[in-house]
Amino acid sequence: MLRPLFILFVGALFSLSVAANDPFDKIQRGVASQKTSITETTISAPCYKATDAIFSSTPFDQISVVGVLQQQKDWQLLLLADNQVSLAKQGDFIAAESLKIEHIGKQEIRFLRWDNPQNCELATTLNIKF
Repeated sequence: MLRPLFILFVGALFSLSVAANDPFDKIQRGVASQKTSITETTISAPCYKATDAIFSSTPFDQISVVGVLQQQKDWQLLLLADNQVSLAKQGDFIAAESLKIEHIGKQEIRFLRWDNPQNCELATTLNIKF
């Protein structure tokens, strides 16, 4: 007699704790989003990091564009260097010179190149048309 009563009591406690942590509860969703706070920090850094570049150890003239891919509104470049293929999107950095991909289109690709990486305002544009 005590065993079924004990199992019922433990089951009730377990179900209450599960109901309290329900991720699909609409009331708890609003409370959870109000608790989060966003802090913004501004860090002074160069325009790019060379370690984040695609094919960072390969010079730009040794990288070839294999193709341009379009997925809905997103454009990507298919690049080949050192017998490796990589996808790059707008905003990525490529090559040892860390050129930034500014625009990808059907007829052209536009890159940004900085002569002085500490001054992000002085950039030259490199257009490749095909």
